[in-house]
Amino acid sequence: MLTTEQQCLLDRASYTWNRRREAKLAGMPFGEESVTETVLLDLKLTYPGKIWIVPFNKRDEGKNGADWEWCFANEDETRFLPMLVQAKVLDDNEDAYNHIGRTIGNTGVRQIDRLLESARNRKVPATYAFYNHLSDESRLPMSCGSLIQGSSQSEPWGISIAAAEGVAAILPDQSFDQISGISKPLHCLFCTGGSNRLPDGGSPEAIYRNMDRFSKSMEDREENPWRPRQSPPDYYGIIKELMSLDRISESKFDHRREIREKLAASNPGIDGIVVLRDATRSVRSHQRGRALLDEGQGL
Repeated sequence: MLTTEQQCLLDRASYTWNRRREAKLAGMPFGEESVTETVLLDLKLTYPGKIWIVPFNKRDEGKNGADWEWCFANEDETRFLPMLVQAKVLDDNEDAYNHIGRTIGNTGVRQIDRLLESARNRKVPATYAFYNHLSDESRLPMSCGSLIQGSSQSEPWGISIAAAEGVAAILPDQSFDQISGISKPLHCLFCTGGSNRLPDGGSPEAIYRNMDRFSKSMEDREENPWRPRQSPPDYYGIIKELMSLDRISESKFDHRREIREKLAASNPGIDGIVVLRDATRSVRSHQRGRALLDEGQGL
């Protein structure tokens, strides 16, 4: 069984897997920006915990090599884990993630190196989110033991995630077959071994436990960036203030714009910030009860 948060992420991955398949069959594009915007919209509508999404104006991605910064928080907001996320889509030939190793303009600097540098400066992990679909499902490297029997083992790979350090170590090979070996389905970030219960530290602690093996390549850092923080990022309180304002009130329009501009100015080079706070215990209890009822009805 999955937590409510895991199930929501799994649903987004399944949608991406199937939509990428449909786009290829139709000969239509469904690339990185389109997938990201769709995933964020659906998360905004369905995430069981609190979610705050603050998009900025389009920017020069070369400034730090990342698309968005995501921040995970536990229910009582005592643990936080922010990370830079760069999205890449598997090409329509289902062979490789093109342009991971591309250079930024005429700088001679690879985008992935800029991403890793920015992550070090911000003292956060750098990650890749990969958008996938494969016709040959036998190429998928693993199955999820937490899924209920009969669930698709391929659709969770619609969105997979990997630590950027691991990806950099594989370059110049950008193939799915190599990179998938250091990746995991998005919902596996919160893996609880099927217990349906996040650890005491919530999603930040779960992510740390599941991604810590990549920290072996980070020995030159003073601190492991995957380790949850007890203090929120500087932008956390500002985003909560922004989200608390009445979106309809015209009198607060200028204030909302000022806050958004302040956030964008203090976080240059990214599309925006996503904050996801864990669901409350009451929501989790309802989900467990609903799952048990569904299982009973299926007997």
